Amino acid sequence: MLALLCCLILTAQNTVTKCEYWLDWQFDDRTTVSVTDGQVNAEIDLAPLDVGLHSIGIRVFDGEGAISSVLTKYFIVLPVIESGANGLVNYEYWLDRNFDKRVSGVLSKSGTAHLDLDLKSLNVGVHNIAMRVNDAIGQSGSVLTKYFMVLPVIEGTDNGLMNYEYWLDRDFKNRISGSVGDGGIVDLDLDISSLKVGIHNIAMRVSDKVGKESSVLMKYFMVTGHSGGGDNALTACEYWIDNDFDQRQSSTLTDGVLNLDIDIAKLRRGMHNFYVRTLDEAKQVSAVYKHIFIVAEEERPLLARYGYWFNDSLRNDMNHRLTDKFDATLTIDLEGLTPHKIQPDYTFDVATQRVLTTDTITLGVQVFNASGTGSEAIVDTLKGITLSVDPKMQTISNEQANVLPELREGEVQGYCFETAVGDSLYWIVNGEGVSMDFYDANGAPLNPEIVQTDDVQMLAMQAQTDKVYVLAYGVSEGEAGSVLVSKPIVVSALNYEREYGDDNPDFGFSATGADVIGEPEIECEATVLSPVGTYPIVIRKGAVANHNDSYVNGTLTVTKAMLTVSVEDVVRDELEENPEFVIHYDGFKNNEDSTVLIKVPVATTEAGYYSDLGDYDIIVSGGEAENYDFTYVNGTLSIQVISGVRAVTTAKPVDVYTVDGVKVRSQATEFTDLPDGVYIINGRKVLLKRKR
Repeated sequence: MLALLCCLILTAQNTVTKCEYWLDWQFDDRTTVSVTDGQVNAEIDLAPLDVGLHSIGIRVFDGEGAISSVLTKYFIVLPVIESGANGLVNYEYWLDRNFDKRVSGVLSKSGTAHLDLDLKSLNVGVHNIAMRVNDAIGQSGSVLTKYFMVLPVIEGTDNGLMNYEYWLDRDFKNRISGSVGDGGIVDLDLDISSLKVGIHNIAMRVSDKVGKESSVLMKYFMVTGHSGGGDNALTACEYWIDNDFDQRQSSTLTDGVLNLDIDIAKLRRGMHNFYVRTLDEAKQVSAVYKHIFIVAEEERPLLARYGYWFNDSLRNDMNHRLTDKFDATLTIDLEGLTPHKIQPDYTFDVATQRVLTTDTITLGVQVFNASGTGSEAIVDTLKGITLSVDPKMQTISNEQANVLPELREGEVQGYCFETAVGDSLYWIVNGEGVSMDFYDANGAPLNPEIVQTDDVQMLAMQAQTDKVYVLAYGVSEGEAGSVLVSKPIVVSALNYEREYGDDNPDFGFSATGADVIGEPEIECEATVLSPVGTYPIVIRKGAVANHNDSYVNGTLTVTKAMLTVSVEDVVRDELEENPEFVIHYDGFKNNEDSTVLIKVPVATTEAGYYSDLGDYDIIVSGGEAENYDFTYVNGTLSIQVISGVRAVTTAKPVDVYTVDGVKVRSQATEFTDLPDGVYIINGRKVLLKRKR
């Protein structure tokens, strides 16, 4: 079931009376409900809807029949998973719709995704980043897309804020401009007296010294009706003495002057309190003003000194200059006074790094004359006194455990952690009876989220400024526990490459987010015998002491080893067949030989039996192997002149011809007497030469 609640702001001029809504553009099947006290309560059954994307349209009617524009919201109906853990486990993200170049990672135990974005290569202009997450059963979430702008870098230019513009209720044409003051302060002179009762908005943008304009900031506000006209000047007052509120007296004000008729004759000697508050024409009552005064004897020795004390502390004696009249205004220093308790609504003054809290204290005052005779002590209870407490601020570092000192009520222990804006921080606090509050560098409160992981409860937050302050207060006996701050860290195994048959390198790692405390465990299953391929370098926590740590495996790429194949040089005489070429190998690993080759290299040459004298290349090629690449070293075949007369004979008589076809012998069996030259013998060319 979907509970739909529309909160509408009603005014006397356009009271909303009813609402219509419909699903998936089915306007003809819309449902009408009434609006009561500005609220619409509707129950919508989503069970009949198919899994996938749907929409709901809403419009409202006022008392005059005017209809609002349609508000359309989209939602997804997901498939029901009957069983199985479907917690989020990993994520993917990509820039500018480059889905094929998406980057993936493993979500941390707290569900945090760490994105490593390099925007330097992006063009100036609008870009987008898309992201989706996957759960433990392989379901992918819908894609979240966010747009951002890459601006041109203007080197050496001061682009501080210069001007501002603002306008009311989208009245851009009549916008008002001005100059931004020192410290970035903008003073707006707003006249809202002419605005109608109801909701309005103010929009504002600023521009820098190079003419770049910011996006528009819009804020809404309400103009309410006046409770009635008339003068609300002060008309009367009420006053009383010493908390005797029930016996208070009234008096009128004339031209703002208050005439009091107070009889103090019946008051006892000593210190008293005088209270007064004023009333206006509309019977509105001001805050109470309090003043302390002393009733003394008409005849008394001159006063020489006075003393005062707080709560149960010892008296502080103050010397007073002898005069004929005692100045009843006492200067009492509250510095160092420990409050009974740090109130939950205390204030942290980040400029002075002091805690300001209100407390009810007991103040005792006694005066003495020159002879040392003291007056009756006046003891009074003072409520709402602001006391300043020193939190004894200490600077802490990442993963440094800080033991809290023993704290009493009214004491505060402070810590300061320096960080970078946007960093995720996790605080681990141990100890009972102590409260912890967090503030940014401007003194604004931070509200951490409670995260439970590995039986450790942590307080997670994102730093808004470059400092985070922690204040601990409460009652503890003995050690109050400890406080530790931990920045998330991603430890990644480095990627390596080596040749087949080599030993693995010494694996290393890198880290982002913080420094690694300790050493992770890194291993890889690949050995010198492992064939060519890619193997995971697995990295685990090992001895790492960081709390918010996650690990990314690396890869070891085993490439083919280089095998050098060479052929021996050969020398032969002319008119001989080529010998069998001898091939040599250099670079086999793991005591392997040519038997591991898929295809054995071969040596070839273009020289043949009848080739002319000279040198010819012996080309080696054609090798194939699973784990080797080949480097070939060619050889040389040298054909030289015959070293002596070669006897050319045949058992069967043949005819001998010149290359021109002239017969020079008939049915000959020996040819040594023929002149040197080329002849056709038995259908073949034969070169006859004698020793030179």
